[in-house]
Amino acid sequence: MSAYIELIFPVTLLAAATSDIVRYEIPNGLPIALLVGFLAYALASDRSVIDIGASLACGFLVLAVGATLFRLNWLGGGDVKLLAAATPWVGWAELPAFMIWVAIWGGALALVLLIGRRLDWVNSVISMKWWRRLWSNDSGIPYAVAICAGGLSIMGDIMKSEGIW
Repeated sequence: MSAYIELIFPVTLLAAATSDIVRYEIPNGLPIALLVGFLAYALASDRSVIDIGASLACGFLVLAVGATLFRLNWLGGGDVKLLAAATPWVGWAELPAFMIWVAIWGGALALVLLIGRRLDWVNSVISMKWWRRLWSNDSGIPYAVAICAGGLSIMGDIMKSEGIW
């Protein structure tokens, strides 16, 4: 059963990234699904209450720091909620690696968008509205893509530490 529950993490992150690319919006249901999925996974894998609490505290810390970044207009509200909801899956041990991967993927995404937005032909490749908005100079960066890529980058490490692989 827990093998299916573990799929909540990557599938929800992929759904958030897709939504952020297409609509520049992360539905509130996705971070909620991550949190509920984490609790189901933690209970199915017989984690202690202390371990579950520590993982949730890790998420609250990221939420607090993320709220500051949101107030500074460095991250969107949906990105902060998604990042905080993904963090309990990661836990304290993998938190530094997760944040580093998110930053690396975020930087790569920003670089691709900055370069692509200067090339006229990129916008003419596909005529869909979301594609044009993605490559518009007026648009931000769909950071859920970086959060998703960061989560997928360390997923193997998480599964190894849980004894799944």
